[in-house]
Amino acid sequence: MLTKLFKVSLLTSICAGIVVAQTDSGGRSGPGNDDLIAHLNLTDTQVTCLDTNKTAFRSAVASSLEQLRDLQRQLREAAGAGQDTTSIQSQIDSLRASIQSTQTTYISSARGCLTSAQQTQINQLVQAETLLQEVRQGIGLLLLQSTEERPDGLFSGGRGGPGRGRR
Repeated sequence: MLTKLFKVSLLTSICAGIVVAQTDSGGRSGPGNDDLIAHLNLTDTQVTCLDTNKTAFRSAVASSLEQLRDLQRQLREAAGAGQDTTSIQSQIDSLRASIQSTQTTYISSARGCLTSAQQTQINQLVQAETLLQEVRQGIGLLLLQSTEERPDGLFSGGRGGPGRGRR
């Protein structure tokens, strides 16, 4: 039970981290998005539209993320005390679903900032994203070579060997 609880807590923390990472506190789309901006050939107006949408999303989920962190703390404490965690886990699951629903709404809104050609390019990126795990496994089995530049040499992937652990 404790192992399952740990895994669920870890997964929940990762999900919350992903949402927080997707909603960084930067005001402008900054250097981290330059490749995507160039790939989609976004105009300044479109970037502003996307930034405004991202800021609105951050505001919309801020209290939910705070509640999620509080519930995760309660879950850890209850598990440590050997208490029943079913109710807390149910609240966490509900809150995560709510955050994901809100995110889906804002993704639709963000796509409204794009032209139809750019939306097609986004759909192609979604298709490519579904293959990332297979690519990582192919790199791990030396069937593929990573296109990422690695400043510290061939075995820069850390604990997992070449091409692993840095993404």
